[in-house]
Amino acid sequence: MIKCLLVSLLLFSTPFAKCCPFSGKTLEDLRQDSKYIVADTPSLAFPGILFKALSDRLGSFENCNSVATARIVEWKANRLYTAYYTNDDACDGGNSYGVIVKGAGLNPGQSVATIEDSEISCL
Repeated sequence: MIKCLLVSLLLFSTPFAKCCPFSGKTLEDLRQDSKYIVADTPSLAFPGILFKALSDRLGSFENCNSVATARIVEWKANRLYTAYYTNDDACDGGNSYGVIVKGAGLNPGQSVATIEDSEISCL
């Protein structure tokens, strides 16, 4: 956490701008953690723009038609994130892959983490 603060301050940007608090965890871990509220939201058509921006990390998902979505609220810090992740075995081979963005939009510039083989990795 201190590392994130120092990097943010050095770059003269908003503190914690690109840092995320859940690296190394899974969505299921977040559901069990009292610091977060995780609410599943309706699936939506595959948002290629999000996955294309991170294709070097996530690969291509040509067989994917939709993604699951979840809102993640870090309630003590009053921060909202949205997870867009695969959950169809024909699409991802039985593992979840996805992107977590700040806020509720589909803007790849707001990506703070990826989900790779169900584990969250901060960018």
